[in-house]
Amino acid sequence: MSQLDAFTLTNKVRQRLVDFALNTNFARGERLNEICRRLWAGSPETGGLVSDLWVEGAFPSETAAETLDSLTRQGKFNATLARHLDERDAAPRHRQLYRHQHEAILAAQESHSGGARPALVVTAGTGAGKTESFLLPALNELWETPRAPGAGVRCLILYPMNALVNDQVDRLYNWLIGQTRLTLFHFTSETPENDKAADREGIPKWEPCRLRTRQEARRNPPDILITNYSMLEYMLCRPQDAVFFGDGLRVVVLDEAHLYTGTLAAEITLLLRRLLDRCRLRSEQVLQLATSATIGGGAEGELESFASQLFSKEQSLVRVIRGQARRADLPPPAPPVTGASVSEISSRRWLRAATLNAEANGELSLASNPDQCDELADDLRLLVAPEIIANAVNNVGNKPALLLRQALAHSPLLHRVENILWERGRLPLRELAKELWQSSDDAAVRATIALLQMGAAARAQANDYPLLPHRLHLLARPTDGLVVCLNSSCAGDEALKLAGAGCVTGGYSDHCPHCDGATLALHRCFNCGEAALAGTNVDRRLLPVGAYDFSNRKSLFSLQPCNESQPKTIDPATGQLRGFGFNGLTVYPLNKCPRCGGEIWQPFVSPSELTLTILAESALAELPEYPASHRDLLPARGRRMLAFSDSRQEAARLGPRLTLQHEIQLVHAALARCAQSGAPVDAASQEFLLEEIANYEKRLQQPNLTAATRQTIQARLDESRLRLRAQAAGGSIDDWCKKLAEEPAIKQLMDADAASAHSAADWPARAHQHWEENARAIERRLRLLIGRELAKPIRQSASVETLGLLEVTYPELSQIPPPSMFLGSLPDDSVRQAFAECWTDFLAALCDSLRRDGAITLGSREEDQAYPFGGELVRRWCAESTTTGAYLVQMLSRRRLRFAAAVLRNCGLPEDRIEEAARDILRIAFQALRERAEALPWLLMEFRPLKQGGSVPALQINFPQLGLRSPTELFRCELTGHIWPRSVRGCAPEENCDRLRPVSSEELDRDPRVGRQRSELKSSPVFDIGLWAEEHSAQLSAKENRRLQDLFKVGARNILSSTTTLELGIDIGGLNAVLMSNAPPGKANYLQRAGRAGRRADGSSVVITYTRLRPFDREVFRRFGDYLGRPLRRPRVLLERPRVVRRHAHAFLLGEFFQVVYPPGAHVGAMNAFGNMGRFCGEALPRKWNRGEEKPELRTPSPNWQPSAETPWWDPTRQDAGLEDRFLDFLRWTRDYGEDVYRPRVEAFFEGTPMRKLPDGWRSLLDLVISLFTTAVKSWREDYKTMRDAWETISETMPQARAQANMLRYQMSALYEMTVIEALADRQFLPRYGFPIGLQKLRVIAPSEDGERTRIREEDQFRLERPGLLALGEYVPGSQLLVGGKLITSRGLLKHWTGAALDTYIGLRGHYTTCRNKHFYYEIAQPLTVCPLCDQPSHQSRRDLLLPKHGFSSAAWDAPRRSVEVERVGRVERATISFARREQDTDQKRQNYAGVVGLFAHYREDGELLVYNEGASQRHDEDADDPQATEGGKGFAICLKCGYAESERKFGQGRLGLSSNFLQHAPLTAISKYSVCWGDHEAPVLRNQTLAARETTDILLLAFYGERANLAESESLAETLGRALQIAGARLLELDTRELGVMTTDTAEGYGAVLYDNTPGGAGHVRELLELERNWLEAALNALYLNEDHDRRCETACLDCLLTFDAQEAMSQGLLKRKETYEVLSKLLAGVPLSLPEPQKTIEQEFPDSAAQASVTERIKRNQQRLRQR
Repeated sequence: MSQLDAFTLTNKVRQRLVDFALNTNFARGERLNEICRRLWAGSPETGGLVSDLWVEGAFPSETAAETLDSLTRQGKFNATLARHLDERDAAPRHRQLYRHQHEAILAAQESHSGGARPALVVTAGTGAGKTESFLLPALNELWETPRAPGAGVRCLILYPMNALVNDQVDRLYNWLIGQTRLTLFHFTSETPENDKAADREGIPKWEPCRLRTRQEARRNPPDILITNYSMLEYMLCRPQDAVFFGDGLRVVVLDEAHLYTGTLAAEITLLLRRLLDRCRLRSEQVLQLATSATIGGGAEGELESFASQLFSKEQSLVRVIRGQARRADLPPPAPPVTGASVSEISSRRWLRAATLNAEANGELSLASNPDQCDELADDLRLLVAPEIIANAVNNVGNKPALLLRQALAHSPLLHRVENILWERGRLPLRELAKELWQSSDDAAVRATIALLQMGAAARAQANDYPLLPHRLHLLARPTDGLVVCLNSSCAGDEALKLAGAGCVTGGYSDHCPHCDGATLALHRCFNCGEAALAGTNVDRRLLPVGAYDFSNRKSLFSLQPCNESQPKTIDPATGQLRGFGFNGLTVYPLNKCPRCGGEIWQPFVSPSELTLTILAESALAELPEYPASHRDLLPARGRRMLAFSDSRQEAARLGPRLTLQHEIQLVHAALARCAQSGAPVDAASQEFLLEEIANYEKRLQQPNLTAATRQTIQARLDESRLRLRAQAAGGSIDDWCKKLAEEPAIKQLMDADAASAHSAADWPARAHQHWEENARAIERRLRLLIGRELAKPIRQSASVETLGLLEVTYPELSQIPPPSMFLGSLPDDSVRQAFAECWTDFLAALCDSLRRDGAITLGSREEDQAYPFGGELVRRWCAESTTTGAYLVQMLSRRRLRFAAAVLRNCGLPEDRIEEAARDILRIAFQALRERAEALPWLLMEFRPLKQGGSVPALQINFPQLGLRSPTELFRCELTGHIWPRSVRGCAPEENCDRLRPVSSEELDRDPRVGRQRSELKSSPVFDIGLWAEEHSAQLSAKENRRLQDLFKVGARNILSSTTTLELGIDIGGLNAVLMSNAPPGKANYLQRAGRAGRRADGSSVVITYTRLRPFDREVFRRFGDYLGRPLRRPRVLLERPRVVRRHAHAFLLGEFFQVVYPPGAHVGAMNAFGNMGRFCGEALPRKWNRGEEKPELRTPSPNWQPSAETPWWDPTRQDAGLEDRFLDFLRWTRDYGEDVYRPRVEAFFEGTPMRKLPDGWRSLLDLVISLFTTAVKSWREDYKTMRDAWETISETMPQARAQANMLRYQMSALYEMTVIEALADRQFLPRYGFPIGLQKLRVIAPSEDGERTRIREEDQFRLERPGLLALGEYVPGSQLLVGGKLITSRGLLKHWTGAALDTYIGLRGHYTTCRNKHFYYEIAQPLTVCPLCDQPSHQSRRDLLLPKHGFSSAAWDAPRRSVEVERVGRVERATISFARREQDTDQKRQNYAGVVGLFAHYREDGELLVYNEGASQRHDEDADDPQATEGGKGFAICLKCGYAESERKFGQGRLGLSSNFLQHAPLTAISKYSVCWGDHEAPVLRNQTLAARETTDILLLAFYGERANLAESESLAETLGRALQIAGARLLELDTRELGVMTTDTAEGYGAVLYDNTPGGAGHVRELLELERNWLEAALNALYLNEDHDRRCETACLDCLLTFDAQEAMSQGLLKRKETYEVLSKLLAGVPLSLPEPQKTIEQEFPDSAAQASVTERIKRNQQRLRQR
């Protein structure tokens, strides 16, 4: 494998990112462009886009002397098992074990007092064989111990997520194939119930050692069960899974144990205790193992204590085994005869070819290359003594890798590199070079990289670790704006100074880093690149405008005098704007661009997503090729890179977006190269057509031709003439498609539909067939690809047309004669002649403008819809002057009128006649085109309907019939710089493009604005490779993820865009590059992801992190060393939370109860393990009241519970319909008589917790359980009784009685069907961490693929489930999301979780409102009256609330389609209603909290977080220019027949005010969009429903009141104080900060900070913090203030204080103000009087005579539209 050249990679990446930044942020003036280049190509500290390279040694783990073979001889490992594993090549018996593997095998067999089994914790780096550390001891244990019948599973392996389960089960299965002693079963939500389901899902029939279905596993419980902790919770609940649990359990494994810490660790501990209790075992009887690569706990005894708690085992039984890295085994150094210089080493190309070969099956071998060995032998004399080289040459058999291993190992320089990396661990590459060469220049860096490359290539065997494995780290970012110092005497670099001002620097600092002077942002005219200063008023100062700051009216200034602009002065020290004459920088206010009149100004910010694409494709091009013979049949010749994102939707977008954007670039390049090589039609073909035409003309001259013959010849003559004219236009689209198909780069494109059938299993064998099938599919798409590139030109974007590389022509356009009547109306011959000469070009320019407006079709509706930038941007029509029809633009648009006027003006027409003449000529041009439409195949004409009725003639360009050619002439506008293939009297149809001048291709190639792009498209190797990227996330099924994962392994996909599904221990084969699309939240995440690359075969790997334009990412880019220098989180098991412990005790007691109640053979679902609440409580549910029937009776269900006769607490004489009272009977019996049976078991749960030994006694504990259960059920009963009573009061004689009764029945159904688990977990009686409570599904349906499309199917490759709090933003009707490269649109609500359209409820309903004091409150089932907090009435109308129960659904008539863009509906609002409810007994209120006057604390144990979505906001037409003038959403209309839903535009009832779309909607399950769900007079609809989700947890409010009420007016103070309290609280309680949530909420006085347990159901964290009072506030003060240096430089937040991954949104909104909050809090704690700063004044208020930017909202709109078009 050829080695990674990090130096070249870094330079290529930097070069392309800088070039891209200069192209997208082009500014007029050489000086400013050179400053930009210097900044962006320079040091990362001063604005560079690429960080310094960092390097770390990837030293392998220490090996032991023993092998499995030697252990079998010692009797420490079963010999039969060792032979089997060796035969399977799973664990070669003669290969040395890692020391931690060896120690784990031996430690697992250690004998302790009383036969106690140990608990082992194995820590080692990524890729160090941790899996073998638990599999080998576990398999040995099971193999040695015979199975006892009925003993359940013997080994339980728990993983934190399904992706790991699915990956590791395949690995273990491969280990076990061929033996019958052990069986394996993996149990997740994907596991089929029976063989029929398995066959339907395409699951193969495994070898006997692997069980296939749940039924099979229950009949014959496996030896090894692999699952996750959520499924284990289900299994403990379900009666049918009891067979898995018995006293045969011998081994429990927790992999990736670093994820189990804090509250989750406590939940897992208690879950394992319940598991052991069910198996009737003690922890000492079971071997337990935990492994991780990134677990903290470096202090003595920390990991031992953690594992002791986690596994409930004495600490003396815990053994921590640390996999230690080992240094390279280097022989004594042998220096060369003459020491080599840096230049000698850096100037050589040390490795010209691969040193490894790969077979089709992935097997590696050392490459043999005599020539390379000869070259190395000569060059190595610079590094090693000649005798060492001579000896090595004789012993290596022409293998360069082996030569390097034997010779380079003696190099003194390599010894120094190895020593530095061992001692330093990780350091900047330039620092390493400095230590080696006493220089850090480029030559020294190249020489250092050469040593690293050779060290990574040097190895004795293909699968051995190389001599010097290492990992490189690189960070890159987009441009994030520029600021200029206002001090003309700035002390910075003169080369970075702007004329008349100070230095330019990157970012948005309000003070210069060189002289501390004030700064303003640099903006540029979007049209021509003219630069201006941009500022906004804050505290009477002008501050630089942020990149996306549209909230304030920015003011623009030029440094040069402008017409009609009065000069102003800015104080360079303070940024204050003053009148002219003061000392300071003189500026000139701007309303528009002084050069071109443009009104859109942009900061120097590159498009973030495009920058990421540039980074990915540039890095990929520099990676080593896959060294296999079939690499020519792999995209990018087998180069691969794994990409990570922290957002599920970002991962979903990243893969398709990278593929699409690179595809666009690659098609650009292919077209440019085709154009460069000449037109697709040559002179010979034109000569042939001329001869053919002459022959037809001659035959027509013959006499005696029949009419039919003459007609045939004439038709053929016309066809030949048409083809000749098309060739004169440069060649048809079809001609260009044929030529484009010959370009090698085109074969590198991926066809998504063809790729969906790829399988890794047959790729090497059928690689050629797959490759050719893909190429043919791409050929069929070429017309669409060309159309995407050329159909709709955007002058401000780079394309082959706008770069002047290709011209679109309009065949036969010259046949339209100049309009004689119009010419006759012109004043003189010169004007007439001038306009007549440019008439054809005028028409062509108008056609160009119509293409720009989207009045074009790509050939068909399907092709238009496939237009990747949005089908609505094309397929429009052009009418003469009306725009009131759908998809209509007008010929007489403002832009075309200006263009026509400019042309006429340049023809010499007097000014007073221009306006009228411009309108006339556009009407004439439209009519001329309309009249010729039938004769011009590329022009369509039809009558289009108008909104007010009637129709108008309209034109549309038919793209496939246009012509293409290399431009015969080129012109460039002096004002805007835009390039055109034609000049119409010096004009073009764009704003301010009226000064065109001829320009040559050679001039453009040298041009700083476009030259680099033209050259790159013609020759860059980046565009010779394909980028085949796919998504890998939890949104896809396990089967689909596995398919893509395997394709990635074999190189048939070269970028896999993943979330955390691939972060943990999943095997993806050899890999030498990882790309992170954002800075990971923490060090552990980074190390796990980085560890996917650089495994055994990849001696050199690179980790590239793209830091986005977000505060956290910016800080990581700036301070990467500090980011990775943080200690890993210390593991902790939080057993100190009584409520967490009690919930598991309750689950135990409820489980014991149901084990008795369930009849033999009972089979229940996961969430329905304990039934539903209605049946549990014995309530009656009315049936639906059908038309024509009497009102149904309420009938209580009959009991059918049949416990065994020996059950002492069951009274068989009672006829209770439900189980509520029966469970209370069980609890009372347990309290009074069951102490001997249950107390020891409950005390085992409580071991190590505050409830240990039951301090209040057994009876008190059971009384508390009874009380908590009664309270939990009481809430449900009250809600249900309210609705039942309302239903019973409805009389048959009442109006709309049946409708009212059925509506109430739906509500009652929602409560009745609520599961016992959900209801009791919601009330914090049961644990909820492992149950999918509140999860919302998005069902995806589509027409079946049976050919007839008469049935629907559910798409099985998607797995769309999100917690309700997230689903309200992603899944609500109308929202779109990407999954697997396809766009899915939510169209409604599920009426049942199965998706069936059953007669059932949609969700819980209630009402909400806001009182006069701004308290938000709602009720479910209960009537909504006055505010329960302040007794004030509501100040707005009551709104309806709906909490969806089963989730959401797409529609069969709107099947998933390929796309990269998504849209969300509405805005998710977050609120806590906890403090707007009546107080509970557990509430605590404290005034003057912690001794701080005016600070109020309110704690609530059963608090609720609510998120709600009111639907899409509505904009009024009269407010179209005001981006803030939107009205809140009016909720959703929901069809009760099929579930279809959409955002409402009006409030109403029934059909009144419903949109026509809704009235005519098709059922969700209909195949045709034109089916109609409702009858003419039906209205089964819920109107104006706000969708919501809620979650219960512990909540604490801190707010100011009384004499401190003024502090509550500051939202930033509440936000910043909340963040500081969150960080301080996590430190005090030793939590991860993510275990505490923080938000701001409205109070009567203003804003308050809310902290809550980020654990469903609550854990007691904020309750404990409440008691810490002043200690907590002082810890928050310490989080805000670190030292004087920090206080001086940090105004808002940074990595050292408040800036976490989760805080960056608040930071972006300007809500984090560290310094201000620190001053307030310090004074509050000291009791010092304080006040907030005065409100800010705008520039207009402070300086009435200054000119602020006008029409900002219109510019915002245009800018947003342009960005969307991009």
